Amino acid sequence: MGRHTYEYKALVDQLFQMQQEIFKEDCLADQPVLGNMWANINPPGGFNRPHIHPNSLWSGVYYVKTPKDCGHLKLEDPKTRAEMVMPKRTQDQLPQYLWREVHYEPIAGRCIMFPSWLNHTVDPNRSNDIRISVSFNFLQKGFE
Repeated sequence: MGRHTYEYKALVDQLFQMQQEIFKEDCLADQPVLGNMWANINPPGGFNRPHIHPNSLWSGVYYVKTPKDCGHLKLEDPKTRAEMVMPKRTQDQLPQYLWREVHYEPIAGRCIMFPSWLNHTVDPNRSNDIRISVSFNFLQKGFE
């Protein structure tokens, strides 16, 4: 850790613990390495356009300050071919495996991790206050 990161040690330790679980579940060799980490401060109206995190393995966000209506994280389904066959359904709602995007409400203290190649966006902050979050990218040891 750098000389100015001791303030973030508790958070970084928790992120590493979560990554260890992900690496084990994904049968990944070696160890996770924190590539980078930064704070996001979105004022009212602020948002993040759709994007991915190249040169990373896992990315995520930890929410620090989240006023009501400050903008959901949206993860897009990468399986566009699933829309090619749409049979008649018995209900108006699609089964989860056909959802085109998943929305996560920002809640202070919540951490969400996802593959870095997954396209995602953050909706506009419709509150009258700032939204604060910390984003990060993890790599695999040997690829840093």
